[in-house]
Amino acid sequence: MLILIMIIAIILFVIYFVVILNGQSGKKSRDLALILKKCKPMFNQMKAIQNGTFTPQMLMEEKYDPVDDLYALCLKYKPLSEVVKRHNATKADFNSLYTHLLVTCPMFSKEGNFVPVSAFAFPQTLEYILRNKNRTENISPVFLMDYFKI
Repeated sequence: MLILIMIIAIILFVIYFVVILNGQSGKKSRDLALILKKCKPMFNQMKAIQNGTFTPQMLMEEKYDPVDDLYALCLKYKPLSEVVKRHNATKADFNSLYTHLLVTCPMFSKEGNFVPVSAFAFPQTLEYILRNKNRTENISPVFLMDYFKI
């Protein structure tokens, strides 16, 4: 009887893990992809600056600030919200950190991650940047580049 109960418990745990946690991961990935898509004009401007093809008309393009969406994303998904709560992070903290990352590590990975945005979407990198929110000089672009395999 005890063995049967243990087998049922294991099956329920596996179902929970596969359905609940993987389902959230897929939704989080879609939410992150939407944020990255909204950032596309900014990406194009940055590439144009690097390539020397930037034009004054690009300044007229609509600007998107992803901080509100990143903060909402982090509060929506439990692993991220736990990190936010542990560090008592505010939207102002997110804004400051996003600006810092945009200046110090504006890089793209081959998988399509943009470090200043994607650093907020993974518990490990979110923990790292929030742990250093009051000492941004301690945030290493090399650590983030390594995490995102850049």
